[in-house]
Amino acid sequence: MRAIKLRITQPPREKSFHIPPALIVFGLLICVACGWLGRQVAGPLEQATKLHNENDALERNVRRADIRNQEALKQVEALKTEQGAIDSTRSKGYMFQNERPLRIQNEGAK
Repeated sequence: MRAIKLRITQPPREKSFHIPPALIVFGLLICVACGWLGRQVAGPLEQATKLHNENDALERNVRRADIRNQEALKQVEALKTEQGAIDSTRSKGYMFQNERPLRIQNEGAK
């Protein structure tokens, strides 16, 4: 009979995943480049937003001035009529000769 030789072998090792350092450096450079490009694109958009907000503020001021002008024109037109002049002077406390202020009693205080 022949002698059987048994080989004792170690179990196969699992291969570890190894990333080459050059690939890591390249990935980091890509991240930096993308960040820089993002800032380059965002700059004009931020400036446009700032200008838009300033323009809106100016338009609001113009609208307020237009409303004040319209109210002033209404007051001037009202003063051109006789009744408007009378109402204006009465609101300042002036009265016609022989005229008395009207007093209305409060209904709750009897």
